[in-house]
Amino acid sequence: MLNSIIHTKRFVVLLFMILMINPILSQEDEAKPEGEEVLAELQDALKWDDETTQKVGKAMVGFKENMATTMTKYEDDENADPQKMIGDMKKVKGDYEKELEGILGKDGLKAYNEYVEKVMLEIFADIAEIRLLDLKPKTSLTDEQIEELAPPMGKGYLDLMRTIFKYGDKKMNKRTKIKLGKELKKIQSDIQSALNKTLTEGQQAALAKYKEEQKEKQ
Repeated sequence: MLNSIIHTKRFVVLLFMILMINPILSQEDEAKPEGEEVLAELQDALKWDDETTQKVGKAMVGFKENMATTMTKYEDDENADPQKMIGDMKKVKGDYEKELEGILGKDGLKAYNEYVEKVMLEIFADIAEIRLLDLKPKTSLTDEQIEELAPPMGKGYLDLMRTIFKYGDKKMNKRTKIKLGKELKKIQSDIQSALNKTLTEGQQAALAKYKEEQKEKQ
């Protein structure tokens, strides 16, 4: 199952964009140098001093450069192994986190990761909202239902991406497949629970019909 999901490099690149390029790194303000506004936001939220902020900024730049170099190594190779690519991406991310821990300490890194998690959940809630707006005319969703569903669905999408990335470079033996299957089922169950709680029976039937129609088109 997982092998088919990560079969193409396009999907791996999507993972890279969503998971590896820290969302707070990609924000830019044309009026300021790249990363300056982001670092100011981090410094304010996490109460860093100027020296810490400068060190984190340098680590972020190195992280982006190292990840870009890793992707460049694979982008022109039509026979590139997606699993090896994910493994290399994991190493870059791991090295970055170790560098951050050296700067911030364990508690500081935990606070940083919690802040990033908050940003990621907001981003994925926005993605889910766009998806729900697409479904609105087919399922008669109300604006209130979309607002209620976007956060849990967004979290589900993010959890799915992270789970696939987590197992993307592993050999799919029986034990690993069972663990992966359980995690994917849990994510799907959480999303379905949110839908069951929010949608009427008629809306659920309309959504099921739409999903079936999309399967037939594939």
